[in-house]
Amino acid sequence: MEIPPHIQQIAAKATSNLLPTKSASRYEAEYHKFIQWCEENEIREFSETTLLAYFQIKSEIMKASTLWTIYSILKTTLGLKNNIDLSKFHKLTTFLKRQNDNYKPKKSEILTESQVETFLNTAPDERFLMIKTALIIAISGACRRMELTNLLTDNVTFMPHQIVVTLCNTKNKTNRTFVINNEQWLLVIRKYYELRPPNTPHQRFFLFYGNNKCSRQPVGMNTFGTMPRKIAEFLRLPNPQSYTGHSFRRSSATLLAAKGVDFLGIKRIGGWKSSTVAEGYIEQSLRDKIAIAEQLTTGSSSRSSLDNPLPSTSKCTWEPSVENLNAGDVHGPSTSTASMNVQNKNSSLAFKDVQGNFTFANCNNFTINFINNNK
Repeated sequence: MEIPPHIQQIAAKATSNLLPTKSASRYEAEYHKFIQWCEENEIREFSETTLLAYFQIKSEIMKASTLWTIYSILKTTLGLKNNIDLSKFHKLTTFLKRQNDNYKPKKSEILTESQVETFLNTAPDERFLMIKTALIIAISGACRRMELTNLLTDNVTFMPHQIVVTLCNTKNKTNRTFVINNEQWLLVIRKYYELRPPNTPHQRFFLFYGNNKCSRQPVGMNTFGTMPRKIAEFLRLPNPQSYTGHSFRRSSATLLAAKGVDFLGIKRIGGWKSSTVAEGYIEQSLRDKIAIAEQLTTGSSSRSSLDNPLPSTSKCTWEPSVENLNAGDVHGPSTSTASMNVQNKNSSLAFKDVQGNFTFANCNNFTINFINNNK
């Protein structure tokens, strides 16, 4: 049965809007490059052999990550425009996977906690107040450059002891909200915001800053991309050019992981849907590796875990001076860290002279009773 022309027009209109809005031009450009290559080589059939030849040529001048990007674009555009399903080209996907062998992606350097604090405490506000504000907000919310660029004054709520920031129109098309409550950081942000000129004709939060005053010109995405490098140059870090626009977001994820935040919390703050992607943003430092080695070799904290093994998804950690644990004695100063996995339904931990902080991760269906036996 022949489809009526007006139905074909409606269907064509629907498919014309299926490309991602923000990157539609990139999709169209990459598609036309492929079509032009086919025309130059007098190719009229978009077979798997054709695609293999095309990607073989590309692999000689492009990295594996770029090849996968082109594959994703052509998979979408050829499917929409030519009804070709690239997912059925198994030789092509195998070829692309082989390109990943021995390929190590080049990642931006991160700023450590001490480096962040050093910059915020020592960099003069006359030159770096805008960068300080951007650093604080970016680190607190694992912000992308575009998210900082699109941040509006209405998205920042000032409260007596905290600032609430809402990121709208993010890459994943979901809003994210985070809170900043560090007193020194709040002073920096408020100082920068109070310099905002009256009658600014837009609501963009970040304005260019210099000579202790802000102009009405909003800060662009490329400027945010240079800020990590400027911080590295001020701190005289090696290879400052390796601190790119991704440094803020990677630094935030790494600092959160170092503080003991689990993957669910990191994914929520950064807006990641995939744990694999979130893990790729976390830089494992030598200190983290030493801590793991100490956990493997410390007998006092592992005794109870060996006697009562547990799935790795349930963990309770604390930082007290502990005595008289019925599952095994743990002695140490208040600065030490002890860990115990708890599986039994009726576990009892009794300890005295407790000082420090408790952290519970990936736990469910448990009750904590604190009893003061000194009464």
